[in-house]
Amino acid sequence: MVSKIFDRFVVSGREKTMTAGHQYSIYSILKIIPFDKPFSFLDVGCGSGWLVRHIADNPYCTRAVGIDKSSLMIQSAKKRQKHPHEEYYVMSLDEWESGPFDLVFSMESLYYAESVPDSISKIYSMLSVGGRFACGTDYYVENPDTIHWADDMPITMHLYSESEWTGMFTESGFDVFYGRSRQSDSPIRWKREQGTLFIIGTKDAHT
Repeated sequence: MVSKIFDRFVVSGREKTMTAGHQYSIYSILKIIPFDKPFSFLDVGCGSGWLVRHIADNPYCTRAVGIDKSSLMIQSAKKRQKHPHEEYYVMSLDEWESGPFDLVFSMESLYYAESVPDSISKIYSMLSVGGRFACGTDYYVENPDTIHWADDMPITMHLYSESEWTGMFTESGFDVFYGRSRQSDSPIRWKREQGTLFIIGTKDAHT
């Protein structure tokens, strides 16, 4: 069902508005992460691949992979491919087996998973020691303006609080840093006030 919904987003052109809507928050999160040595990257729920292309521009990036359940999103991503070290696959996180990665990213996709805790644990297992998982979501308990999104989607969206999100990361073994990315000049109130919740989990050697 998720794949069909996002296929329709491609046909309708909504993928472009989704990209624009997420860029501020994603760039804010990426500023926190150091990119000072060779690294590999995976975007879970990559959509049309704009973030994969952006990361692949980094001279330290050795591999940039995007996976998405929507075949039309992946078709769109492949048409825009810029670098030979970009890879795109029609695949769910549950099906993915390759790794390890130094950085995994997921924006507004993990809450569609059958089990969010299992997905976080799977990503932990896919990371190299010292690797990071950065997750962003606008759909969380403390952001009441977005809770109605679940009423508009014919699929399950798992709603968690900020403490529940960070707790799932901690339980999977991550050292956790989290916060909110607020866009002060946005015309949308919740983007200014609540903002995007982000969690960055690090897989340290002692874990």
